[in-house]
Amino acid sequence: DDQTLGFGFICQPLNGGNAKIEQQINALLNENYPPDTQMQVASFRSPDIDLEMAHMKSLRENFTHSLYEEFINKRSDYLKKHTRAPMVLQDKSGQYNLGNVHDLKVFITVKIPISSRHPSQKEYKEARVIQARVKTTLDNVKLYPNPLTAENWVRLMNSIFNWGQHPSWRNN
Repeated sequence: DDQTLGFGFICQPLNGGNAKIEQQINALLNENYPPDTQMQVASFRSPDIDLEMAHMKSLRENFTHSLYEEFINKRSDYLKKHTRAPMVLQDKSGQYNLGNVHDLKVFITVKIPISSRHPSQKEYKEARVIQARVKTTLDNVKLYPNPLTAENWVRLMNSIFNWGQHPSWRNN
């Protein structure tokens, strides 16, 4: 055990920036954290689009026409297929490789040193305050942070490291 307490967020990537965003990010990075606190910011083109496909299907829950269901299921299958193989289109003008379908994920994690193997009540409360400040800044920047739970952390790590033919995260 490295005697740290951590938290993280999965965020939506920004499609641009400005001076206000830069100022808020700089404030986040220069916050008065406990000594030896570590923050990691990573961006990953994930082939895991299952959550988006489930959301797409849930938007049509009350529409039970068989044609709609077939269309949505085929669309979902098509997009999932192209997380593994590039989408290539061909017409009279030539062949166009549009790349693979992916979900661009940004995740931010923070590790805060603690004095022993288990955090004291004071260390836990301080970590929660830091977590709230980080989340507020990410909200203000419009990164729409979602807390990393143990379950979605494991799924994220599996989608980063397990690109085999039949990874377990594709079946969850």
